[in-house]
Amino acid sequence: MKIIVGIILVALLAIGGAVFLKGDSPALRDEVPDILLIHHESGEEIATSSVEGFAILNSWAVWCPFCVQEVPDFVELQKEFTDVSVVLINRGEDSERVESFLAEIDVHFADLTFLQDPKDSFYKAIGGFSMPETLFVKDGEIIFHKRGFMTLSEMKDLTNKLLDGTL
Repeated sequence: MKIIVGIILVALLAIGGAVFLKGDSPALRDEVPDILLIHHESGEEIATSSVEGFAILNSWAVWCPFCVQEVPDFVELQKEFTDVSVVLINRGEDSERVESFLAEIDVHFADLTFLQDPKDSFYKAIGGFSMPETLFVKDGEIIFHKRGFMTLSEMKDLTNKLLDGTL
């Protein structure tokens, strides 16, 4: 009997782990955590909970190869979807390192909203465990939490679904 119970527990853990690591969270409908971050250019403090309308909040770092791949795609996404605020939140890296990286890939602060998170509070508050982590938000409410890398095509698809209410 103990063996059968053990097998069942292992199977349930495996199924649960597979669902957890799938990469996406179901529609959450939770509020964006209220974290104070620093606007990279102005130095002004901005609360993540103050984001209004449609927004995409991405937790990223220069050391993350998938994040680095996504940055230019987020620029393209922002150009196409002007009604959506694309906000990239850096995970506590030095400002000079971020600026140097962005210069290397020819991305400018005017292209997107870049925020610094010196204490990595945002990533922790959203239960981050992979990189990158992206929230699709409407009026301060998390509609969808994407864990891991996205192609530009996937970004566009999810953004369209966010805008038309099917996400």
